[in-house]
Amino acid sequence: MFGIRDRQVSSREDRLNPDPEHVDPAHHRVMLDLVRGCQVVIAGHIGPPMVTSLVQMGVQVLGAPTESVDGVIQAYLRSLRGAPALEALTSSAAEEPHEHTQS
Repeated sequence: MFGIRDRQVSSREDRLNPDPEHVDPAHHRVMLDLVRGCQVVIAGHIGPPMVTSLVQMGVQVLGAPTESVDGVIQAYLRSLRGAPALEALTSSAAEEPHEHTQS
């Protein structure tokens, strides 16, 4: 998780996914708990139910342009400074086939 202030990274907190294999029946809730308090979630692989839940929580969901965390945050910061915006995801946009991989 990154804190952004004045279009720059002001803080970073690493939050690890305790269920990367999606075996916990409460996976959806676990993931929502991980991002609680965030205003924006940038994800490379996310399913429609999660996008819907995040949007209902008032979270903006954006598509990650790369798998690299540093690449994602730099792309987001550039978008805040006037570069092309990252793709806003909706439930329908998230319905495209995706795979879950462990990093």
